Order: sequence, then C-alpha cells, then structure tokens
Amino acid sequence: MPDAIQLNNYNQVLAWTKAKGGSMKDRVETFVFSEALEIMAASKKIVPVKTGALRGSGRVEPPKASGSDISVMMVYGGPAAPYAFKVHEDHPTKSKFLERPADERLEGFQARMKAALSD
Repeated sequence: MPDAIQLNNYNQVLAWTKAKGGSMKDRVETFVFSEALEIMAASKKIVPVKTGALRGSGRVEPPKASGSDISVMMVYGGPAAPYAFKVHEDHPTKSKFLERPADERLEGFQARMKAALSD
C-alpha cells in the first residue's frame, strides 16, 4: 500500500487498489485506509493550533496486516510535536481531537464497508 501522502481520498485509494487487481484483503485494507484518511481530515479541522506543528504532525500510516487482522495507525506527534498526547488528553476546549472524529465516523461504518466491498 502506498504512503498516506500519495493517496488522500477514497476514490484515489480505490482506483489504486483496482488497478493492482486487488484481492478482497486488498479491498478491505483500502477501505480501512480511506476511513482513516477521512478521520484524520476531520481531526485536522479541530486540532488546536498555536504554531501549526501539531496539526502538521498528523499522519495516517499505511495498513498493516497480521493474519486476519488489518490495522491502520493515525498519529500526531513526533519530534516536531512531542506534546501531542498531553494536548489530546488535556486541552481545555479541544481535547480528544482525534478520538472524537473517530467516534463520529463509527456511525455508518458497516454500511460504508459493505458498499465499498460490493463494487
């Protein structure tokens, strides 16, 4: 699966997977990755901004498969914003800036997945 920087929306990700002759596992990875991109995009709209470093540190890592499990990491922080976890947990007005969009995206997840996999 390509880097998150190269593919930024579901249609691009799906087209890439189909062009590769994607298996069902590939299609599930594609779907999960695209959902993570949507969550990150929503998160970046509400993340607290002082210098822009925290918002700029947000990224979605490519899917990883282990047996029948598929995971995607959505990450803020790193050397540019080592304070990301503290801000996520303790900001007085914008805490949980990644968790809230992820929770909101759960609604309709199964229907979106069914639709994506039946294309």
